[in-house]
Amino acid sequence: MSDKRTISIFCVDTIGGGGTEVWVRGLIKNLATEYNIRLVSSTVNSEIVQYLTEIRQIVLPKRPAVLRVLLFSIFSTLVSIDKSDVIHVVGAITFKKSHLNTVHFYHRENLRLRHKTIYQNNSKLRIINRTIYTLVSCVLEKLIYRKYFSKKLASVSPEMCSLLMKDFARHVYLTHNGIDLAELGTSSNRYRAPYLLFVGGDWERKGLSDVINCVAEIKQDYPYPIKCAG
Repeated sequence: MSDKRTISIFCVDTIGGGGTEVWVRGLIKNLATEYNIRLVSSTVNSEIVQYLTEIRQIVLPKRPAVLRVLLFSIFSTLVSIDKSDVIHVVGAITFKKSHLNTVHFYHRENLRLRHKTIYQNNSKLRIINRTIYTLVSCVLEKLIYRKYFSKKLASVSPEMCSLLMKDFARHVYLTHNGIDLAELGTSSNRYRAPYLLFVGGDWERKGLSDVINCVAEIKQDYPYPIKCAG
C-alpha cells in the first residue's frame, strides 16, 4: 500500500482532447513523482495512463454538437467534485466553479467570422446545428467566463486574450498550447528531408487545408519525401 497522498484532478472538455492537453499531461507527470493521481476526465490520453492510480472517464454522446454541450453542461454541473484538488475546464461548458478555465475557441468571435471560413457546406441541417450550437455556446460563455465560476481564465493566443479581457474586464493568462519535440521523438537535425509538423484539428480557420495545399508546392523543390506529422 502506497503512503503517498492522493491528488484528485477533475478535467472537463466536450471535444475530446483538451481534458488532458499538453499542460495537464505535464502537471500529472510532475505530480506523480510524489503523489498518487486520481483523474476524472472526459478524455484520457493513453500516454498518461501509467502515471494514474485511478481513472474515471465521463462518456457522453458526441453528436449532435448542441446535445453534446447541453448534456455535458448538465452532467458536469451535477457530478460531485468537491474533493478535487485541481478543477480544470476547457471552454464554457459547466457551471461548476473551476480553478482554471482555458479558452481554445471563443464562439462569439467565431460567429462574427463565420463568413470568412474556407469551408463550403451545403447541408442545411449541419448549418442549422452549428449555428444553434454556436449561439448556445455564446450564452454559456457570457455566464461562465465571469469570476464567479472561473477563478482564472487562460487562452492560447494574445489576440484571444485581448478579446476576453475586453468582454469580461478581467486579466487573462496567456498559455501557449505548444508541443514537446522530445515527446514526439524528433529533432531539427534528425531528418535530412524537411519535417512538416501541424498542430491542431481540421477546424475552421485552423489552416489545415492551407498546409495540405502547401505540401504539393514544397515537394516541387525537394526530390526526397517530406516527413509529415500532425
